[in-house]
Amino acid sequence: MELISVIVPVYRTEPYLARCLDSILAQTWSNLQVIVVDDGSPDRAGEIADQYAEKDTRVTVLHQPNRGVSSARNAGLAAARGDYITFVDSDDALQPQMYETLIKLALQYRAPITHCGYLRVNENGTEKAVAGTGELVVQNRREAMECLLLGRRFVGSLCNKLFRRDLLEGLSLREDLRINEDVLLAYQLFCRAEKSVYIDTPDYIYYVREGSACTAEQQNKKEEDLLLAAELIARDSVGTEFETAAHVRQIDILLIVYQWALFRGEQVRCAELKKKLEELRPYLPALSTRQRLKRRILTGAPRVYRWAYACYSRLRTENWDVS
Repeated sequence: MELISVIVPVYRTEPYLARCLDSILAQTWSNLQVIVVDDGSPDRAGEIADQYAEKDTRVTVLHQPNRGVSSARNAGLAAARGDYITFVDSDDALQPQMYETLIKLALQYRAPITHCGYLRVNENGTEKAVAGTGELVVQNRREAMECLLLGRRFVGSLCNKLFRRDLLEGLSLREDLRINEDVLLAYQLFCRAEKSVYIDTPDYIYYVREGSACTAEQQNKKEEDLLLAAELIARDSVGTEFETAAHVRQIDILLIVYQWALFRGEQVRCAELKKKLEELRPYLPALSTRQRLKRRILTGAPRVYRWAYACYSRLRTENWDVS
């Protein structure tokens, strides 16, 4: 049986860690190396992880000072010895058959990446499969990259994906990024994979938790990281068959940050972002109708946009499905 290394970064998730580890250790594919990385968690999460390691030899615990989730995942990668590698967030869980399903697909189709859908569980207990059709899709590099970059069919998270070990050689997560660092690595991995297989079953269980409000400094860091990750992907894509999709994604991120700056009344920031959008004019014809309309109103008639968005916010229904 192929060995799967499961990397679980841990920080402030004491109430959820046991649920997460129980779901991993109960997998029907039992040949696992579970690497729990305690990223200087101030609660009892590290102690709970140690207790699991004492009871199950498949569990290894690494303790390090708090350096962020990317550093914790990189530490896990350095310790991984599996034929396949995957990640789990320590406040989430898995359906029992998830890894068996993914590794059998990897072997059957000789695919270096296999992945699945997810079940979204809100704090009030309501559940929603995203999208849960059961469809099996075998994709070449271009097809998978367009889905990844344009938000179609599946999401960029690392946690619902299984990667063949050789695909990760020489790669790591950027530790200076606090957001979209997983999407950046997913992009790099899909670039290397000639084939991937996606099965639309909700086998990864994503528990939604309301976070605390961002400080102004944290919000600025979030925005800069979003823009940097999008720019790095777009820059790397130049000359490839998915260049246009990567730049459409960059435009979409710029519009999101532009909207935030507009609502904060940051005119200088809006001018800077508008200039960047103009530099990407050659890719504008590839935008969807919705994206074109948003760009035109947002940059050309900001007062109209604020009014329209206020109306839309009162009427819209939250939707986490990919398109």
